[in-house]
Amino acid sequence: MASSADVVCVTYNMHGFNQGCHYLKYLCSVSDFVFIQEYWLYPSNLHLMQRISNEFVCFSSSAMSSATDRDRYRYSIAAMAVDFIVTSIFYTFYTL
Repeated sequence: MASSADVVCVTYNMHGFNQGCHYLKYLCSVSDFVFIQEYWLYPSNLHLMQRISNEFVCFSSSAMSSATDRDRYRYSIAAMAVDFIVTSIFYTFYTL
């Protein structure tokens, strides 16, 4: 992770969850925000993204509704953010 004065954002094209999950774990250890594309998970398996790091919150969607879905490469996206940052944003928003 970055120092308290820096915010580190990265983007990662996984080319499939199974082949890219180890590098995603590394990115979570050195970043504050990670934006992910092409992880190719079905909606029933999106919980696997959240399991990458206990320190991150994951917001994800899946374009794969069936094994023959042609849009699987285009619309599967996720954003991961360090938990304390997300908590701070929500706290600030709801206390205004």
